[in-house]
Amino acid sequence: MHSATNNPILVIQSLGIFGLGKAPSVDQAIAVLLTSFSQTMLSRTKSVLISFVSNEDTGLFDVSQGADRIYELLHPDFNLIFNWLQTDMDGVSVSMLATDIVPL
Repeated sequence: MHSATNNPILVIQSLGIFGLGKAPSVDQAIAVLLTSFSQTMLSRTKSVLISFVSNEDTGLFDVSQGADRIYELLHPDFNLIFNWLQTDMDGVSVSMLATDIVPL
Protein backbone atom coordinates (compact mmCIF):
# COMPACT_ATOMS: atom_id res chain seq x y z
CA MET A 1 0.00 0.00 0.00
CA HIS A 2 1.33 3.42 -0.97
CA SER A 3 0.82 6.59 0.97
CA ALA A 4 0.87 10.09 -0.57
CA THR A 5 1.23 12.00 2.68
CA ASN A 6 4.07 14.51 2.91
CA ASN A 7 5.18 13.86 -0.65
CA PRO A 8 6.84 17.12 -1.79
CA ILE A 9 6.21 16.30 -5.45
CA LEU A 10 2.47 16.58 -4.85
CA VAL A 11 2.69 19.93 -3.07
CA ILE A 12 1.95 22.83 -5.39
CA GLN A 13 1.97 26.37 -4.12
CA SER A 14 0.20 28.88 -6.28
CA LEU A 15 -0.13 32.63 -6.10
CA GLY A 16 -1.45 34.76 -8.89
CA ILE A 17 -2.60 38.32 -9.36
CA PHE A 18 -4.81 39.49 -12.23
CA GLY A 19 -5.03 43.07 -13.45
CA LEU A 20 -6.96 44.81 -16.21
CA GLY A 21 -6.56 48.22 -17.79
CA LYS A 22 -8.89 49.73 -20.37
CA ALA A 23 -8.35 53.17 -21.91
CA PRO A 24 -8.22 55.03 -25.23
CA SER A 25 -4.50 54.26 -25.83
CA VAL A 26 -1.96 51.54 -25.03
CA ASP A 27 0.03 53.82 -22.69
CA GLN A 28 -3.07 54.82 -20.74
CA ALA A 29 -4.33 51.20 -20.53
CA ILE A 30 -0.98 50.03 -19.16
CA ALA A 31 -0.94 52.85 -16.61
CA VAL A 32 -4.37 51.71 -15.40
CA LEU A 33 -3.24 48.06 -15.40
CA LEU A 34 -0.13 48.76 -13.35
CA THR A 35 -2.19 50.29 -10.54
CA SER A 36 -3.18 46.67 -9.73
CA PHE A 37 0.43 45.66 -9.04
CA SER A 38 3.12 46.94 -6.70
CA GLN A 39 6.62 47.53 -8.08
CA THR A 40 8.05 45.11 -5.51
CA MET A 41 5.66 42.35 -6.54
CA LEU A 42 6.34 42.81 -10.26
CA SER A 43 10.09 42.66 -9.73
CA ARG A 44 9.55 39.22 -8.11
CA THR A 45 7.15 37.90 -10.79
CA LYS A 46 8.62 35.12 -12.91
CA SER A 47 5.62 34.02 -15.03
CA VAL A 48 3.30 36.39 -16.87
CA LEU A 49 0.41 36.16 -19.30
CA ILE A 50 -0.25 39.48 -21.08
CA SER A 51 -3.17 40.01 -23.43
CA PHE A 52 -3.80 43.11 -25.53
CA VAL A 53 -7.12 43.76 -27.29
CA SER A 54 -7.33 46.83 -29.51
CA ASN A 55 -8.98 48.31 -32.56
CA GLU A 56 -7.34 48.48 -35.98
CA ASP A 57 -5.88 51.93 -35.22
CA THR A 58 -3.42 50.35 -32.77
CA GLY A 59 -0.46 48.66 -34.43
CA LEU A 60 2.10 46.09 -33.40
CA PHE A 61 4.66 48.82 -32.69
CA ASP A 62 2.33 50.42 -30.10
CA VAL A 63 1.61 47.06 -28.47
CA SER A 64 5.31 46.11 -28.46
CA GLN A 65 6.28 49.39 -26.78
CA GLY A 66 3.57 48.86 -24.19
CA ALA A 67 4.75 45.32 -23.49
CA ASP A 68 8.32 46.60 -23.10
CA ARG A 69 7.12 48.89 -20.29
CA ILE A 70 5.86 45.81 -18.45
CA TYR A 71 8.94 43.65 -19.23
CA GLU A 72 11.23 46.21 -17.61
CA LEU A 73 9.40 45.80 -14.30
CA LEU A 74 9.54 41.98 -14.10
CA HIS A 75 12.01 39.56 -12.55
CA PRO A 76 15.08 39.14 -14.81
CA ASP A 77 14.29 35.45 -15.42
CA PHE A 78 10.61 35.83 -16.33
CA ASN A 79 8.59 33.54 -18.62
CA LEU A 80 6.03 35.17 -20.85
CA ILE A 81 2.94 34.29 -22.85
CA PHE A 82 1.85 37.19 -25.02
CA ASN A 83 -1.39 37.69 -26.96
CA TRP A 84 -2.71 40.50 -29.17
CA LEU A 85 -6.13 40.64 -30.79
CA GLN A 86 -7.53 43.35 -33.04
CA THR A 87 -11.28 43.90 -32.95
CA ASP A 88 -13.70 46.72 -33.64
CA MET A 89 -13.78 47.82 -29.97
CA ASP A 90 -13.10 51.39 -28.87
CA GLY A 91 -9.76 51.89 -27.16
CA VAL A 92 -7.35 49.34 -25.77
CA SER A 93 -7.71 46.65 -23.12
CA VAL A 94 -4.64 45.11 -21.46
CA SER A 95 -4.92 42.22 -19.03
CA MET A 96 -2.12 40.55 -17.14
CA LEU A 97 -1.93 37.46 -14.98
CA ALA A 98 1.20 37.40 -12.82
CA THR A 99 2.15 34.08 -11.25
CA ASP A 100 5.22 32.35 -9.81
CA ILE A 101 5.93 35.29 -7.54
CA VAL A 102 9.17 34.83 -5.62
CA PRO A 103 8.52 35.23 -1.85
CA LEU A 104 10.29 37.99 0.07
